[in-house]
Amino acid sequence: MRDVDEVRLADIMILLAVGLIALLWFQKGSSRLEQGKRELGRRQMSAVHLLEEKGYQLVGHHLEVPVQVDVDGRLSETRVGCDLAVERDGQWFAVVLRRGEGWRLTAALVRRRLMEIVCAFQPDGVLLVDPEAGKIRVIKLTVHSFGGRRRFPWVFLAGFAIGIAVTVFAVWRGYIL
Repeated sequence: MRDVDEVRLADIMILLAVGLIALLWFQKGSSRLEQGKRELGRRQMSAVHLLEEKGYQLVGHHLEVPVQVDVDGRLSETRVGCDLAVERDGQWFAVVLRRGEGWRLTAALVRRRLMEIVCAFQPDGVLLVDPEAGKIRVIKLTVHSFGGRRRFPWVFLAGFAIGIAVTVFAVWRGYIL
Protein backbone atom coordinates (compact mmCIF):
# COMPACT_ATOMS: atom_id res chain seq x y z
CA MET A 1 0.00 0.00 0.00
CA ARG A 2 2.89 2.31 0.80
CA ASP A 3 4.38 1.88 -2.70
CA VAL A 4 1.10 2.89 -4.33
CA ASP A 5 0.89 6.04 -2.19
CA GLU A 6 4.48 6.94 -3.04
CA VAL A 7 3.82 6.44 -6.76
CA ARG A 8 0.69 8.61 -6.61
CA LEU A 9 2.59 11.27 -4.69
CA ALA A 10 5.32 11.19 -7.36
CA ASP A 11 2.69 11.50 -10.11
CA ILE A 12 1.08 14.46 -8.34
CA MET A 13 4.49 16.13 -7.91
CA ILE A 14 5.22 15.70 -11.62
CA LEU A 15 1.84 17.18 -12.57
CA LEU A 16 2.37 20.13 -10.21
CA ALA A 17 5.84 20.74 -11.68
CA VAL A 18 4.46 20.70 -15.23
CA GLY A 19 1.66 23.07 -14.18
CA LEU A 20 4.14 25.47 -12.54
CA ILE A 21 6.36 25.47 -15.63
CA ALA A 22 3.33 26.19 -17.84
CA LEU A 23 2.21 29.03 -15.54
CA LEU A 24 5.67 30.62 -15.58
CA TRP A 25 5.86 30.29 -19.36
CA PHE A 26 2.51 32.05 -19.86
CA GLN A 27 3.43 34.82 -17.41
CA LYS A 28 6.74 35.30 -19.18
CA GLY A 29 4.86 35.74 -22.47
CA SER A 30 2.56 38.41 -21.01
CA SER A 31 5.48 40.33 -19.47
CA ARG A 32 7.27 40.14 -22.83
CA LEU A 33 4.16 41.66 -24.43
CA GLU A 34 4.13 44.53 -21.90
CA GLN A 35 7.83 45.17 -22.54
CA GLY A 36 7.19 45.10 -26.28
CA LYS A 37 4.31 47.53 -25.87
CA ARG A 38 6.73 50.03 -24.33
CA GLU A 39 9.04 49.63 -27.35
CA LEU A 40 6.37 50.55 -29.90
CA GLY A 41 6.74 53.80 -31.79
CA ARG A 42 4.38 56.77 -31.56
CA ARG A 43 2.44 55.79 -34.68
CA GLN A 44 2.05 52.20 -33.54
CA MET A 45 0.97 53.28 -30.06
CA SER A 46 -1.73 55.51 -31.56
CA ALA A 47 -2.89 52.48 -33.56
CA VAL A 48 -2.91 50.34 -30.38
CA HIS A 49 -4.99 52.99 -28.56
CA LEU A 50 -7.43 53.16 -31.47
CA LEU A 51 -7.75 49.37 -31.54
CA GLU A 52 -8.22 49.18 -27.76
CA GLU A 53 -10.98 51.82 -27.98
CA LYS A 54 -12.77 49.53 -30.44
CA GLY A 55 -12.47 46.53 -28.09
CA TYR A 56 -9.39 44.81 -29.54
CA GLN A 57 -6.66 43.50 -27.22
CA LEU A 58 -3.01 43.56 -28.28
CA VAL A 59 -1.47 40.06 -28.31
CA GLY A 60 1.71 40.67 -30.31
CA HIS A 61 3.76 43.12 -32.35
CA HIS A 62 6.30 42.96 -35.18
CA LEU A 63 5.37 39.36 -35.97
CA GLU A 64 7.31 37.57 -38.67
CA VAL A 65 7.00 34.11 -40.17
CA PRO A 66 10.00 32.65 -42.00
CA VAL A 67 9.22 31.36 -45.47
CA GLN A 68 11.51 29.07 -47.40
CA VAL A 69 11.34 29.39 -51.18
CA ASP A 70 12.58 26.61 -53.46
CA VAL A 71 13.06 27.62 -57.09
CA ASP A 72 14.47 24.83 -59.24
CA GLY A 73 16.25 23.32 -56.24
CA ARG A 74 17.77 26.61 -55.05
CA LEU A 75 16.59 27.53 -51.57
CA SER A 76 16.21 31.05 -50.30
CA GLU A 77 14.65 32.45 -47.15
CA THR A 78 12.32 35.37 -46.74
CA ARG A 79 9.92 36.59 -44.09
CA VAL A 80 6.29 37.62 -44.07
CA GLY A 81 5.37 40.05 -41.34
CA CYS A 82 2.61 42.15 -39.87
CA ASP A 83 2.80 45.17 -37.59
CA LEU A 84 0.54 44.01 -34.74
CA ALA A 85 -1.68 41.11 -33.71
CA VAL A 86 -4.91 41.72 -31.82
CA GLU A 87 -7.80 39.67 -30.49
CA ARG A 88 -11.49 40.38 -30.01
CA ASP A 89 -14.41 38.05 -29.27
CA GLY A 90 -12.25 34.95 -29.59
CA GLN A 91 -10.96 35.91 -33.03
CA TRP A 92 -7.45 37.11 -33.78
CA PHE A 93 -6.44 39.55 -36.44
CA ALA A 94 -3.18 40.49 -38.12
CA VAL A 95 -2.82 44.27 -38.21
CA VAL A 96 -1.23 46.25 -41.01
CA LEU A 97 -0.65 49.94 -40.44
CA ARG A 98 -1.50 52.03 -43.45
CA ARG A 99 1.46 53.82 -44.92
CA GLY A 100 0.91 56.60 -47.41
CA GLU A 101 -1.94 57.06 -49.82
CA GLY A 102 -1.45 53.99 -52.04
CA TRP A 103 -3.66 51.62 -50.08
CA ARG A 104 -6.57 51.00 -52.43
CA LEU A 105 -7.95 47.54 -51.84
CA THR A 106 -8.51 47.17 -55.56
CA ALA A 107 -4.74 47.48 -56.20
CA ALA A 108 -3.06 44.17 -57.04
CA LEU A 109 -0.07 44.80 -54.75
CA VAL A 110 -2.35 45.44 -51.77
CA ARG A 111 -4.36 42.29 -52.46
CA ARG A 112 -1.16 40.25 -52.77
CA ARG A 113 0.17 41.68 -49.49
CA LEU A 114 -3.07 40.79 -47.72
CA MET A 115 -3.04 37.33 -49.26
CA GLU A 116 0.52 36.61 -48.11
CA ILE A 117 -0.43 37.67 -44.57
CA VAL A 118 -3.47 35.38 -44.63
CA CYS A 119 -1.43 32.45 -45.96
CA ALA A 120 1.42 32.96 -43.48
CA PHE A 121 -0.50 33.74 -40.28
CA GLN A 122 -3.95 32.24 -41.00
CA PRO A 123 -5.76 34.91 -38.97
CA ASP A 124 -9.53 35.32 -38.74
CA GLY A 125 -9.04 38.58 -40.61
CA VAL A 126 -6.66 41.42 -41.38
CA LEU A 127 -7.16 44.89 -39.96
CA LEU A 128 -5.96 47.77 -42.08
CA VAL A 129 -5.43 50.59 -39.59
CA ASP A 130 -4.92 54.26 -40.41
CA PRO A 131 -4.06 55.83 -37.04
CA GLU A 132 -3.96 59.39 -38.39
CA ALA A 133 -7.50 59.16 -39.80
CA GLY A 134 -8.74 57.02 -36.88
CA LYS A 135 -10.02 54.31 -39.25
CA ILE A 136 -9.98 50.54 -38.99
CA ARG A 137 -10.95 48.43 -41.97
CA VAL A 138 -11.75 44.76 -41.27
CA ILE A 139 -10.74 42.58 -44.19
CA LYS A 140 -11.68 38.91 -44.32
CA LEU A 141 -10.37 36.83 -47.18
CA THR A 142 -11.86 33.47 -47.98
CA VAL A 143 -9.70 31.28 -50.16
CA HIS A 144 -11.64 28.65 -52.06
CA SER A 145 -9.61 25.62 -52.99
CA PHE A 146 -9.40 24.51 -56.58
CA GLY A 147 -9.91 20.95 -55.34
CA GLY A 148 -6.28 19.87 -55.51
CA ARG A 149 -4.68 17.22 -53.37
CA ARG A 150 -5.95 17.15 -49.80
CA ARG A 151 -3.43 16.81 -46.99
CA PHE A 152 -3.83 14.37 -44.16
CA PRO A 153 -4.68 16.18 -40.89
CA TRP A 154 -1.52 15.24 -38.96
CA VAL A 155 -2.11 17.84 -36.25
CA PHE A 156 -5.55 16.41 -35.52
CA LEU A 157 -4.16 12.87 -35.45
CA ALA A 158 -1.32 13.85 -33.10
CA GLY A 159 -3.72 15.63 -30.72
CA PHE A 160 -6.05 12.65 -30.76
CA ALA A 161 -3.18 10.24 -29.96
CA ILE A 162 -1.94 12.44 -27.11
CA GLY A 163 -5.47 12.62 -25.70
CA ILE A 164 -5.81 8.84 -25.76
CA ALA A 165 -2.38 8.40 -24.13
CA VAL A 166 -3.22 10.82 -21.30
CA THR A 167 -6.59 9.14 -20.72
CA VAL A 168 -5.04 5.64 -20.63
CA PHE A 169 -2.35 6.88 -18.23
CA ALA A 170 -4.96 8.50 -15.93
CA VAL A 171 -7.12 5.34 -15.89
CA TRP A 172 -4.05 3.15 -15.34
CA ARG A 173 -2.95 5.27 -12.37
CA GLY A 174 -6.46 5.28 -10.96
CA TYR A 175 -7.16 9.03 -11.34
CA ILE A 176 -10.23 8.33 -13.46
CA LEU A 177 -12.88 5.68 -12.74
